[in-house]
Amino acid sequence: MDITNKKVGIWGFGLVGKSALNYLTKMNNTCQILDNRPLTPDELNLINHSGGTFVSQNKIDQLMRNNDYIIASPGIDITPYYNKEQFICELDIFGHQWKKPIIAITGTVGKTTITTILGNILSKKYKVAIGGNIGTPMLDLLERQNEVDFVILELSSWQLEYAQHFRPFIAIISNIFPNHLDRHKTMHHYVKAKLHILRNQTQKDVAILPISLKATLGNFNTKAKKKWIENQTTNFSNDIKLPEETFRQNWQIILATLDTLELPYKLIEGINPSIEHRLEYVGTFNQVTYYNDSKSTTPASTSAAINKFKNKNIILILGGLSKGIDRSSLIRQLPPNIKHVICFGKESKKLKMLCSQQKSASAFDNLEQALLFCQELSNSNDIVLFSPSGASFDLYKNYKKRGEHFKQVIASF
Repeated sequence: MDITNKKVGIWGFGLVGKSALNYLTKMNNTCQILDNRPLTPDELNLINHSGGTFVSQNKIDQLMRNNDYIIASPGIDITPYYNKEQFICELDIFGHQWKKPIIAITGTVGKTTITTILGNILSKKYKVAIGGNIGTPMLDLLERQNEVDFVILELSSWQLEYAQHFRPFIAIISNIFPNHLDRHKTMHHYVKAKLHILRNQTQKDVAILPISLKATLGNFNTKAKKKWIENQTTNFSNDIKLPEETFRQNWQIILATLDTLELPYKLIEGINPSIEHRLEYVGTFNQVTYYNDSKSTTPASTSAAINKFKNKNIILILGGLSKGIDRSSLIRQLPPNIKHVICFGKESKKLKMLCSQQKSASAFDNLEQALLFCQELSNSNDIVLFSPSGASFDLYKNYKKRGEHFKQVIASF
């Protein structure tokens, strides 16, 4: 993949776009940037300093006509414009240039937790870089290649969707549940995007997969050696006591990775598995315990969070955007220990209506109102589980901002 002395269009100027500009400019390319928002003075200065130019969103045809290649930020749906010869993706560029072992992790639920914990464990033995969908953008990691032994990448379906050549040494799929159907339209297309993590693996590589995906994989052609993870209750090892935090299947995947790398399980000892915004303990106030699970942006992740508190009375807080997913299934399956469902945000009234046949519920426009009501409703020994099951974009920039706001409101009580 020769990307030197070319004209390259960059569609979207967020973290990925800025990373691409930095990398491509160093490779003697001339860049033209397109975004659907007015850029800040600092962003315009960055483009001008690199010798690039900026065009507004209505100039997409101009961007495609004037450049040899186009690289689009993962969040942008390029399906109506996709031309395999002109569009290149961040993941393929990275995979072509990175020469050290790659551990790549995708899935609907658990990929951030697995990526973070695995990074902490391997850092005891090696120099490790972490990036992709979390942390450092991939192309920025290329500058650190000579300093590290491994790279661990968390990858979204959007990042994998148009990858043609990417090949990780270890590919991990934590699970696949309905998600991002507003973008992928069907589960078939969503699954297909996820499976791109396996498509170029060889017999020298390893795929770590949940047994539940065996039927989904069907005739999908992957030459990698497969390690199947049975389920969340299977004892993978009797030699080590796994921490109670996070989910057992995540630990099984991590142990399978250590096994692949011929590393001892004892490296897990002393690892703190807590991840901010993922079942994060916020505090106990007036004998009511609060958990921040803002990273739960799908029904599957919220269902998994609920199952961690089977013997406790739960006040569940739902919200956010459904992303094309029907959340009625989640609500129908709410267990008896859910004493009330508080809904907030743009879809709050719809969520309350879905709850009406199953649970007592209430709806509020924003999180402050929801938590004020929660204070009145909660009793001693209740769990307040903030696990929205939807994307944050109705009220917040991202799930992190949403989780931070939850903690701020709780702290103000």
